[in-house]
Amino acid sequence: MNGGGMRWFTLSILAIATMAGGAHARETAVSMVYTNALLDAQPHAIFTKGRWAPDQKSRFVKLHFYFDEPIIVQAVEIDGCGSGLRSPISIFFNFDNYSGIINDKLDGSIRAFTQTQTGDVIRFYSDAEPVEVRSLTVNFEKNRDFEVCGILLKDPAGVPHKITVPELAAGHVEADSVLPPREAYDPVLLFDSRFEHGWASNKKAVGANLRFSFDSPQKVEKIRIWNGYQRSEVHCQANSRAKRIRIAGDGGYSETILVKDQLGSQIIDLPRPFHGKELKFEIAESYRGNRYKDLVISELRFFGDGRWFALDVTGAMMAAIAKNRGLFAKAGLDNILNDSLIGDDRNNYDSYLTLRLRADGSLYKADSTEAGDYFLLGNYEIIDANRKTGIELRVFGLYYQTDEYGDCNGCGRDCNKSQPSDGRNVQKIYQEFMTISSDGEDKFTVLTGGRKEWSLSNTTFLKREE
Repeated sequence: MNGGGMRWFTLSILAIATMAGGAHARETAVSMVYTNALLDAQPHAIFTKGRWAPDQKSRFVKLHFYFDEPIIVQAVEIDGCGSGLRSPISIFFNFDNYSGIINDKLDGSIRAFTQTQTGDVIRFYSDAEPVEVRSLTVNFEKNRDFEVCGILLKDPAGVPHKITVPELAAGHVEADSVLPPREAYDPVLLFDSRFEHGWASNKKAVGANLRFSFDSPQKVEKIRIWNGYQRSEVHCQANSRAKRIRIAGDGGYSETILVKDQLGSQIIDLPRPFHGKELKFEIAESYRGNRYKDLVISELRFFGDGRWFALDVTGAMMAAIAKNRGLFAKAGLDNILNDSLIGDDRNNYDSYLTLRLRADGSLYKADSTEAGDYFLLGNYEIIDANRKTGIELRVFGLYYQTDEYGDCNGCGRDCNKSQPSDGRNVQKIYQEFMTISSDGEDKFTVLTGGRKEWSLSNTTFLKREE
């Protein structure tokens, strides 16, 4: 891999300095930055250090950016910094509202952005009206063994937005109640930038508490909170959400805040600033879920001394990845993690059937059936792993039957109010059990069903996507 990690910053400064009319970069806050292929550094490093690399063995690497406020974007430029990054890659604004892919044959309301490449820089540009962007997803498709030196999002005047991300502060978080499996609901997941994970209490809608310990004293004036289980509307409504939180800390600090019942993030000013190393949140009152008593908070950020910050949970995330890889290796299947399996002709499936299991415990599964197109976004819990029978998983998360996908981040809808259904979009909480074994030669057998006794009735044959 080549050097030159700071060249993108130099390019940005020169571009801004030469803009006609003295245009200036617009500061754009991004509280949530996530990758599904963590190596040893969070993708925050793209904007703080000018260089970032994913797990080099991974394909279909994704970067997700959730903007605190919508921004206007006309073009996106991604610098591969001499690491071998090549198109095609894909970008998605607000998930599938607008897309930029190498194939411009897109239907309906989805508008394609033209993709070009000059040297190591891949550029997406729209000749039509600019797009209001709430989230950006970059899918690096089949590229592997690459780095990213910079990502520019340009407005209609060609001025790059100045991206700011939260600082990562050393410390740790604990909870007195955690729903099993802990891998999916541990309080460290309040800072992992994923709606699919979050802290969940174990049937404790009131009285559960979180304890934050900072390695050095911190000032906290505000918090940004994603209340409830924001994987989907149906998950949010099913689980309890915080209504009143008692906050206590060093020096006898004690205050109570009121939290709204809504999707998207909300900023809450503390009645008076906190300064110290030990902070405790206790759920004093909750909005009750219509299905589960468990209380969920998806994400949390702190503000003080003029900047947003989060606990650095990189080590905990890397430990979870190592554990999953070890168990998949025990079953002889570690080579399928962070890759893509698709339908094998032995079972008359085509490429619409896709299964992607990621080392961080997340998964994506998509298929086309008589009922329509659907996908599953979720997590897996490893039940057993051995070379003889393969790996046994409990898979759980969101079933979504739809021909389009919307972004709820920042939408601010009342969590208690369902959106009208037009019969096309179906969201459900789902669970299934899955056993995966290798047939050799990069072919795999997948058994699925809904009973814990492993009475699995559905057999699927998969192969590695070429």
